Amino acid sequence: MNANSAAYGSYRLALSLIGGACLAGVSGCAHYAAAPLALDRTGAGIQARTLGNDDLRQYLVANLGRDFSTAPAEWDFEALCWVAFYYNPSLELARAQWAAAQAGVRTAGARTNPTLTLTPGFNANAENGVSPWMPAVNFDFLLETSGQRAQRTALAKFGEESSRQNVLAAAWQVRGELRRALVELALAGARVGQLQAQADLQQRLADLLEQRLAAGAMARREVMAARLVARKAVAAVEEAARQIPLARLRVAQVLGLPVAAIAELKFALPAAVALAPGQIMAARRAALQARADVLVALARFEASQTALEQ
Repeated sequence: MNANSAAYGSYRLALSLIGGACLAGVSGCAHYAAAPLALDRTGAGIQARTLGNDDLRQYLVANLGRDFSTAPAEWDFEALCWVAFYYNPSLELARAQWAAAQAGVRTAGARTNPTLTLTPGFNANAENGVSPWMPAVNFDFLLETSGQRAQRTALAKFGEESSRQNVLAAAWQVRGELRRALVELALAGARVGQLQAQADLQQRLADLLEQRLAAGAMARREVMAARLVARKAVAAVEEAARQIPLARLRVAQVLGLPVAAIAELKFALPAAVALAPGQIMAARRAALQARADVLVALARFEASQTALEQ
């Protein structure tokens, strides 16, 4: 075996060892799995959502401790809140961000992986007939200073706490939006009823004036004015009736359901709670100290402080 063959054999052996080391390292790494968006399937899934979903019923039973084997004839506010917590997309986003922040905490606590670099090497003292070029392998280890990993973990934990509080803040925001949407829907229906009663009265008045006009006891000008008022009352009823589908659409958006799923929805509005002056002050203090968005701001402040200390 000549010198060139020996050098070539050594070169191939080195490449094999390096390739094996690379494959061993890669096999221990997490691989990215593509998750392409399927808009058609997502849209179909949203349109298929109902209040009778089995998973939703189990979710309601677990959180409310009540029987939901059949859909209630009338939904109370608390049950509808948990429906919104289950379906609302803003809460889904907040939960996903919290899960990502939790994964960030685990990543921050891990040690930095070494890097393997394959570079060409040159042997200036190579014998005649032997190639001076040879493979060279560099292993780079990142030596972290004292406390650096702990600070990185602390920063990630503050970010995770901020994301957790964001979930709570999003839940309270959804709760408030649902209350307003339900009140608007109830008011829209009540407004139609009131305006319809007024329109009926105006129409009866116009009919009476028509009879008096026929008897010669009423001027035509006054009858025409009464007819105009009656027509305006009917137009007001029609305008109010057009607000009901819009209000129902808003309720569906907050619940995260298609409008068809709540077409026959019957609900009871939450009763207003009267608080004593002392209770109002206590609630105000609790809001300033423990409200979710305030805790989010505090967690972000602590994260900024930790980042400046690094």
